[in-house]
Amino acid sequence: VKFISPPTARSDGTLFAIFTDPDGIFYELREVEGADQETETTHIFRVDRLNINVSDFERSRAWYQMMGYDVTEKLASTDSADVARAMGVEDGFEVDGALLTHREDESTVELVQWIK
Repeated sequence: VKFISPPTARSDGTLFAIFTDPDGIFYELREVEGADQETETTHIFRVDRLNINVSDFERSRAWYQMMGYDVTEKLASTDSADVARAMGVEDGFEVDGALLTHREDESTVELVQWIK
C-alpha cells in the first residue's frame, strides 16, 4: 500500500491516515477509543463506515433516507491545511456531507459531495 501522508489530526481530534491499495482505491484508517483488539493478522477489527462520493448531496441523502438511513452527524465543510494535505489535496477543500445511520441495523455510510 502507499500512504498519502503520515497520521494527521482533524479539528475534532480524530487521528487518521489515508492510503491507496495496489488498484488505487483510497482507504482511511481512523483511531478510535477503546481497548486495543488484536486480530490474527492486524489491529483492524471492523469496517467503521462506507464513504460514498456523490455529485449531489441532498439528492443522495434523500435516496438513502428512503432506504432507512438518517443523518446522524453533519460533516465539517472544511478543515486545516494539514488535513487537506493528508487527504491528497494541496489547495484546501470544501465538502457538503454527513454520516447517515440505518434505523434498524445501525450500519453507517458517509456521503460526501466535493465542492472544491
